[in-house]
Amino acid sequence: MFKQYFKFIIRKLSRNRVYTVINIVGLSIAFSAAWLIYSHTSNEWNMDGYLKNGDHIYRVINRNFNEPNWNCRNNSFFGLDAQQALPEIDRIARFFLKDYQIKTDDNTDFMIESRCALVDLSFFDLFERPVIQGNIDSSDFSWIVLTETSAKRFFDKENPIGKTITIKDPIYNRKKEVKCQVIAIIKDFPANSTLQTDIFIDCRLGHPYFSNERYSRSVYTYFRLSPRTDLERVEKALQEITLQRTETATHCSYRLQPLKDTYFHSDHIEQDELLRGSLSLTYLLWGITLLILLLAAGNFLLIRIAQQNRDSSRFAIHKCYGASNTHLLYQLISEIGLLTGVTLVLAFILTSLLHPYIIQVLSPDHVYPFLFFSFSNLLFVVFTYCIMGSICYFLYFHFKQRINRLGVKNILQPSPRQINLSQILTILQIGIFTALLFYCSIIISQIHFIKDKPLGIITDQVLRISWLDNSSNYQALKEELLKHPDILYVCNGINIPDPGTPLTERIHFPSESGKYVDVVCMYGDEDFTNIYNIPIIKNQEFTPIEFNPTPENNYSSTTDVWVNKKFVETFKLDHPLGTILNQQRSVHYRITGVTEDYHTQSLHYPIRPTMILPPSTYWLLIRYQPGKRQEVLEYLQELHRSRNPEGIFEYQEYNYSDLYQKDMAFMELVILFSLIAILIGGMGIFAFAIFMVESKTREIALRKVNGASERQIMLLFNRQFMTKVLVACVIGLPIAYYASRKWLENYAYRIEIQPWIFVLTIVISLCIVLLVTNWQIRQASRNNPIDTLKTE
Repeated sequence: MFKQYFKFIIRKLSRNRVYTVINIVGLSIAFSAAWLIYSHTSNEWNMDGYLKNGDHIYRVINRNFNEPNWNCRNNSFFGLDAQQALPEIDRIARFFLKDYQIKTDDNTDFMIESRCALVDLSFFDLFERPVIQGNIDSSDFSWIVLTETSAKRFFDKENPIGKTITIKDPIYNRKKEVKCQVIAIIKDFPANSTLQTDIFIDCRLGHPYFSNERYSRSVYTYFRLSPRTDLERVEKALQEITLQRTETATHCSYRLQPLKDTYFHSDHIEQDELLRGSLSLTYLLWGITLLILLLAAGNFLLIRIAQQNRDSSRFAIHKCYGASNTHLLYQLISEIGLLTGVTLVLAFILTSLLHPYIIQVLSPDHVYPFLFFSFSNLLFVVFTYCIMGSICYFLYFHFKQRINRLGVKNILQPSPRQINLSQILTILQIGIFTALLFYCSIIISQIHFIKDKPLGIITDQVLRISWLDNSSNYQALKEELLKHPDILYVCNGINIPDPGTPLTERIHFPSESGKYVDVVCMYGDEDFTNIYNIPIIKNQEFTPIEFNPTPENNYSSTTDVWVNKKFVETFKLDHPLGTILNQQRSVHYRITGVTEDYHTQSLHYPIRPTMILPPSTYWLLIRYQPGKRQEVLEYLQELHRSRNPEGIFEYQEYNYSDLYQKDMAFMELVILFSLIAILIGGMGIFAFAIFMVESKTREIALRKVNGASERQIMLLFNRQFMTKVLVACVIGLPIAYYASRKWLENYAYRIEIQPWIFVLTIVISLCIVLLVTNWQIRQASRNNPIDTLKTE
């Protein structure tokens, strides 16, 4: 029986090749897009889920009472003190991520390895990393542990245990080389881990980051707590523990952040170098997936309904020869099951080919391979068959109802309900891709707007370089650099705009006690405004900011600062020059100059009150002559090599994508999947056009016999599709407008949605639909009406 079903299905699919190709191609593209998004989002939702005790692991975060955001770094001694004082803490793990220069005995040159982890031995137990080779023993000193990937990269097929790796800190102790012995090889961290590093170094080599005398916050600290631990009690105890070391703990509070919350719920945390995700982006991806699947399912239903007259008559004839409803259902299940199987195979091939490119957009900071043999992919296949099975049962009951209602005699009569359902599906498809087209237009317009909007500064021809010894001879270095004919200005300071969270200082209103504003702090010397061409307000006399950097601080009791115009307006200063700020505090500031407003962050944020303070940094800002970038870089590299032969020359430039990396990824995703949706929707409209032309063949022939021209026939049918497009726009555009407005609220500076965008979307939608349908309509109108009427 099933063999007969199979032969029957193959013959049917071959007779309807156009419909079959549209179904297979549309479903394959839709399932592939859904598979790509599902594999990534399922990995995100299960982040750190590989840990058996993950529900009892917490990351310690802290915040000073005068700071808006939390910090995920702690003092190095904090974890050990807490473990000794609190019996609820079963295990602690500390680590610090850092770039190191590394070489093996077989190499003569050092290589820079990013994100090496300084860890203690308990790290491997808490994060459940099984040892493949070797042994992690506390008696070893100067040890290093590698993952499988890094061991293969360094030693290929050799046994790495006992081998020596030489490391060198590129910032502290740059000339000191430390030899470490490889003691163990562990399994790579899985893709669903927020910790992604391959090299682990003995934390005892991590001075000054792991120094018990170092009070700055630099180390990630994790606790594994006993079940049913009172978290609030532990959080309160942590402040008392820190107070025993330093009195500043009275201004600091602690929280225990569940490990499984660190990926999606860390937007309020600063200095976090671990992987982060975006819930809003995940929901958007699921929304796009749902739309694509709806379009593909709509296409499938549309084509099946377009064949309904033919299928219904065939089913009716089968019933006359004794076929039961069960046989009808088996035929339908076999056909859709075979179609789904072929589609999933093609979707898997597409997914495997596209995954390396799509993951670069979805997760540029964490690229991982696509694994077919996984439980999540099995769930996707089962889910896909459930969807197609639901469609199968819907079609079965729909056909069965029609056959029972009309009977064999009237089964060939047209059914208004069928046509109405096809029209509804067509309108919904056009509405979906019209909404996506409008949404894409808004996103592209906003991205171009933020790219072209003036920032109040000029970032072109500005280099930021690291120069570690500038605290001792900065002025001499500056004079030497300025002798180069292509270098215009040299400044010690930090670069703007900054993609990170800016440093702020709480400034109290001079005339209103208790009222304050968190002011953005920029750092630079007297040439800071020349570097970025920040306009100075006219008729203001400046007192140059003196430079005297030290690693600790650069502040006396009174510090001269420059402020922007927004600062003056916020604090309502009629005569800002000479105004003393924070007079009641130990460190206060005197305004010696005012600049125009400028952006220190991306355009997601408004311009804030800003002040420029004396610098305390090892970064130099250099403005050079236009077109002389390569010459200046070569000169700086050579000078740095002669001054710091053991150091690493690093430089940065303003990059638009640094500020808007997530926005660019978002735009690429929306455009990519919108094009997929439009392609799938276009195939559905094409199928509907074929169905409509086939059902109107006799009408077209009669109109031609009665004198209708080809142009008149095309206008008649195009008018029907134009009406559908307009109805679809009435449905889709308000939804897209609302979604666009919500998205634009993320920006302090944004475009206004102009009427021409609505008009352009409608025109493009009309052009796409008419381009898809006109070929079929024109083909039918050119047929000889005599031949058509003879067959009819």
